[in-house]
Amino acid sequence: MFQGVFTAIVTPINKDKIDERALRELTEWQIQEGVHGIVACGSTGEAMTLSEDEWERTIEIVVEQAKNRLPVIAGAGSNWTEKAVKLTKKAYKQGNCGGL
Repeated sequence: MFQGVFTAIVTPINKDKIDERALRELTEWQIQEGVHGIVACGSTGEAMTLSEDEWERTIEIVVEQAKNRLPVIAGAGSNWTEKAVKLTKKAYKQGNCGGL
């Protein structure tokens, strides 16, 4: 289903908030450099510390910026199964996005 290079990107934080501009720039840079897909809130570490609203907004920003040019995978892992299932369902509803 997936092939090529998928980058797990960080979620830039500035003054205790998601730096939306920096996240869009990072996403765009990855696309321009030729990755085949992006993993948002994946294995870079900060995803476990984001609130559910921050997680959802991060995925939304990356999907918006990708503009259907490549797949976006939403990192929805958790040490709590119920939360992982909930996040995966939310990611699926956003479209162009599969749960990881």
